[in-house]
Amino acid sequence: MKTFFEFVEKYRPGISQGIVPADETEIEVLEDYAGSLPGAYRRLLETMGASQGELELAEASFSISEATGVYIAMPELQRGRYIFFAGDNGLSSRHWFLDSLSPHGSDDCMVVRRVLAENIPPEASSPQYVGLEEFLYYEAFKELRLPQLPFRRKFSTPDDAAAAARYRSDGRVPISV
Repeated sequence: MKTFFEFVEKYRPGISQGIVPADETEIEVLEDYAGSLPGAYRRLLETMGASQGELELAEASFSISEATGVYIAMPELQRGRYIFFAGDNGLSSRHWFLDSLSPHGSDDCMVVRRVLAENIPPEASSPQYVGLEEFLYYEAFKELRLPQLPFRRKFSTPDDAAAAARYRSDGRVPISV
């Protein structure tokens, strides 16, 4: 995580000052509920598990106390395939999980979004990133670096076909007659 925070500090100096690691006891308690944690998630907790300070990524809360609380409130999630790692602070009710059956590299897992509910089938998971580290770098770039670039373009997702139809390939808005 040191390299990640060097990257973050490059674009927002001082942002990591409010970051507080979780202590080893808190991590062990979470592991009692969640099962073995991937190394990438453990490093995240050891860096900013108690407080992420002013670092806001993907409207997510990375609090270890929130993760432990989820497992206490929902025992059916304990030691399962999906490891809760961040709550959604936005309008979506889809939270952030690591899919332990989809490893990435030596110690990371695919990041998926799921709702917090009982008996949600794996097909209801929405894959988002190949791993937690990719998630962190992508979201940090989007939140911290992209706004600093002088040239801007608006992009629409395939889900937003109506917005895409309003623009021509040359970027100009077509005039309706």
